[in-house]
Amino acid sequence: MTSLTVPLERALQVAADDVAIVVAGGGTLTYRELATRARRLGHALRERGLHQGDRVAVAGPNTLGHLELLLSVPLAGMVVVPLNARHTDDELLYALRDSGSRVLFTDRDPTPFRDDVEHVLALEEDYEALVAPGGEEAAWAEGLDRDSLAALFYTGGTTGAAKGVMTTHGGMTSNALHFMSSWPFGPETRWLVAAPLFHAAGSVAVVPTVWTGGTQVLLDAFHPGKVLDLIASERVTDTVLVPTMIAAIIDEQQREPRDVSSWRRLMHGGSPIAMQTLRRCHETFPDLELAEVYGATETGPLLTMFKGEHELLDDPRGRSCGQPIVGVQIRLVDEAWQDV
Repeated sequence: MTSLTVPLERALQVAADDVAIVVAGGGTLTYRELATRARRLGHALRERGLHQGDRVAVAGPNTLGHLELLLSVPLAGMVVVPLNARHTDDELLYALRDSGSRVLFTDRDPTPFRDDVEHVLALEEDYEALVAPGGEEAAWAEGLDRDSLAALFYTGGTTGAAKGVMTTHGGMTSNALHFMSSWPFGPETRWLVAAPLFHAAGSVAVVPTVWTGGTQVLLDAFHPGKVLDLIASERVTDTVLVPTMIAAIIDEQQREPRDVSSWRRLMHGGSPIAMQTLRRCHETFPDLELAEVYGATETGPLLTMFKGEHELLDDPRGRSCGQPIVGVQIRLVDEAWQDV
């Protein structure tokens, strides 16, 4: 398994027409339809002069098109560039120029980007036209291997310009395998994509969920009430959230309780979490398994996991970020690369 063509092909065998991606506010898409649309997109981009290795950027909310682009662009042999939808136009322009993106899908006014990007397309209207029925369903790109570049994730702009982290097909498939070895993904999984897809917290479970034939529920923008409503209506089983999201959901559930009996597991990461927040979470959702995950965009992203965190809230180990996940080795070294 050397490229990302494997997950969708596997999904066709396992899920076919029976498993759907569900969009908040209405709309579903089966994995068979997703694979068809992905092929059409690749063909449409090649018809516009793009070649293997060309960069295709996306900046916008969590939409069906956004999620499809994360999978479809690498499958077409091109490189997807997910950009922070919260950035200013100038910040986006920096990343577009730095990555050399030839196409930008966005929900913003296209005017500021037209001088720097060949094709600026509306994330919904233009995208849907590209994948509409009638387009040729070309095969996946050939010649991809584990070292082929799949994505450029821009990150780390806190103290300077964001940098593009190069992620290969092999890196993405390995990370998916490692995640699946450490977390119970399966056909029964109903994963809520609540964090932004341009962030590791939003995209980390996309490939494993597709690969195992699970269902993904897309939330376009975070709101604690919408999260709880989706968990109740779509019978969500798993999700990953950052600590500020968890605090907001606790307050909302205490204010207006929802039926979250389907919710089995909550993973958190992105920043340190206060023990008081974890205790409040356990009190509010007593049947929820809590787990911390640690990593960085530069590391693929997953490094460590701390499962069963809710059982050690009064134990010193409760402050741990866990142990290396399957397939990961960690060394602690000093500036001279000596083990410490």
